[in-house]
Amino acid sequence: MSWFSTSNAKGAKSNLDFAPALVEFQLRGLDGQLKAIVQKEIPGRGMFSTPEILKELGTVDSYGPLAIVSINEKPILAVSRVFTSQGTGGYFEALP
Repeated sequence: MSWFSTSNAKGAKSNLDFAPALVEFQLRGLDGQLKAIVQKEIPGRGMFSTPEILKELGTVDSYGPLAIVSINEKPILAVSRVFTSQGTGGYFEALP
């Protein structure tokens, strides 16, 4: 499970296995309550990339941690760019 702040986030997730990976994205509020959830299948050795993960989750005005879970336990790599309108931010990489 990987956690990212999602005020403004762009990201790419790669499947490191040859078989498809079923990946679940879980957005939680600052209180820990689940706000949105979506599953995506990433082809073997494939990639899922989105310029706005919040739109993929069906919400646009939200903030909180994002869990990225490999449901079928395939190895995945997640990279996210989190930033503000003032130009501050950074890149975050997660590999379980």
